[in-house]
Amino acid sequence: MSQVQRPTSLLFLVVTAVVAVVGFAQEVPAHAASTPVPASHTQRVGTSAPTDAATKQVVYHGVAVQVPREWPVVDLTKRAHACARLDRPVVYLGAAPAQQDCPAHLVGRANTLWLQPASTSGQPMVSAHVGALAARVARSAIGHQSLAVLGGEHVQIRSTWAGSSATVDAASATVRTATGLPDTVGAVPPAPTTDPRAPTRPQSDHPAISPSTVRAATTFIGMGFDTCAAPSSSTMTSWLSSPYRAVGVYIGGSMRACGDGNLSASWAQQVTQSGWGLIPIYVGEQAPCVDQPNLAHIDPSRAAQQGAADAADAVAQAKRFGLGSGSAIFYDMEGYNEQATDAQTCRTAVVTFLSAWTSRLHAQGYRSGVYGSPTSVLTDIGRQIRAHTSFVVPDQVWSAYWDGLQNLYEQYAVPTFYDGYWTQHQRLHQYRGGVNETWGGVTLNIDPDWADATLPGAPANISYGTNETGPGGSGFVFTGPMQYWAPHPGTGAAGMAYSTHSSLVGREVNGATWARTLPAGAYNVQVYVPAGGGYTASARYVVTDSYGRTPVTINLGSGSGWRSLGVFHNDRTTLTTVHLSDYTGSSSKTLLVADALRFQVVGRALGAATGVPATPLSVGEVHLR
Repeated sequence: MSQVQRPTSLLFLVVTAVVAVVGFAQEVPAHAASTPVPASHTQRVGTSAPTDAATKQVVYHGVAVQVPREWPVVDLTKRAHACARLDRPVVYLGAAPAQQDCPAHLVGRANTLWLQPASTSGQPMVSAHVGALAARVARSAIGHQSLAVLGGEHVQIRSTWAGSSATVDAASATVRTATGLPDTVGAVPPAPTTDPRAPTRPQSDHPAISPSTVRAATTFIGMGFDTCAAPSSSTMTSWLSSPYRAVGVYIGGSMRACGDGNLSASWAQQVTQSGWGLIPIYVGEQAPCVDQPNLAHIDPSRAAQQGAADAADAVAQAKRFGLGSGSAIFYDMEGYNEQATDAQTCRTAVVTFLSAWTSRLHAQGYRSGVYGSPTSVLTDIGRQIRAHTSFVVPDQVWSAYWDGLQNLYEQYAVPTFYDGYWTQHQRLHQYRGGVNETWGGVTLNIDPDWADATLPGAPANISYGTNETGPGGSGFVFTGPMQYWAPHPGTGAAGMAYSTHSSLVGREVNGATWARTLPAGAYNVQVYVPAGGGYTASARYVVTDSYGRTPVTINLGSGSGWRSLGVFHNDRTTLTTVHLSDYTGSSSKTLLVADALRFQVVGRALGAATGVPATPLSVGEVHLR
């Protein structure tokens, strides 16, 4: 996903075109995939196919195909973490790495061919010929993709296209046997393959386990991330050491820039059972006035039909991955130009499309979500709500506004965003883009998110213990720009400590807030300071209890482990908060840490005053929302 602030109800359609036109000839008998190819359709083994100056021959495991000469050939088996991206014209050879190194924000589609080892597919397929070879074929006009499993060759060919499939269809029409010819050497030089994460398995299309493999709806408040290619299950296990517990995955759409890869029903089942929530994303046609290249556009005259068709396809994809009724599916609508000369036509097309998207999802028992910029699509949705039109409002919204803040209330920064809707666990905020983070020894490029939403799966905040919380835990939030918070994986009470430098501008820039609803009583409030972090600042905290706000300063460099801020009281069950400010009052640049905090019970009965005076908070006051 990429935002500028600073896609019939069946997925795969029966192939009916003749080989001279699209390269796939339908074979009526059900056993055609195993029928010997007629000699008239097969070139002599070891000879070269007819070529012209505009094409070149690519050979993979006994299969030859003619492709445009300018297309690069990438041997995925020689790249430990290559990204098999579909937004560039290319020929891929071999299975994708188990863990692809893809930019998180990729969207868009180009003409591509991908030859790889054949695998079992859960997709409905028909018998056909691809060029000179018998095959089983699945083709999606809505998804701009096809899959052909070649009979007897142990090879499958995936193809994608942008606006028209003519180029990849013409290439597919040249497919033939090439026994005796060496495989084409990839144009990309080999990379070292000593990394233990380098894959040896072929990519697989897993059949869906059932339409309801994954729990449909769980309320989640906390940190999530999205990325182009679904991480491997082992990576998701490693990232359980992070404060993230929700992951955005692309499940389909004609403008999807990464394929299924690891994504399958079994993957979804495994990662959700281990404690992850899913944010299913579908990316198809975009606004007519979008400035981003390589994107298909909504046809204003067919916007409702296109929105409904994409929703039906999204449901088919969701079921393929085990996401049953009640699951939310988010449409990725990239940022578009509200000032374009045809802006009114553009806006009308977008809201008509999305209204139909939501209506069809509801009709099929799914929740609707929309991802996009608050200054374009979310503003236009807000206009429809205010005007009381017939627009069908999505169940959840996901704003792409890269201000770095873990919040959900953006009307102050973006006044045109309608903030009076989606207040009941119905929001996500993508607050940064393209960030590299390493947890459990595995690095991913992610777009981080803050969520208060209802998601499929089983997301759960990090559990620190009774009356404890910290990064990723319930009742903890960073209150300043996240680009200034550096994670320290493996460090701290739960291995999730963060640090930031002190503010030198005379006021708070960054902060963190811990909050707990506690029964009446007295509590020793303690913060955890990791060892060996070089934290030397006199850190300023403000504790808010029943008697007001109390500032407390401690020297983080004077000892690690649990450090007491003092004893504080509640005279009734109420919310107690602790806020850490990066403003230290010093002109020297120092290091502060945010980690676990606990409220240790001293007594249930109210005691005497602690001797710590309660004074008004003068700087850095931040409230949880």
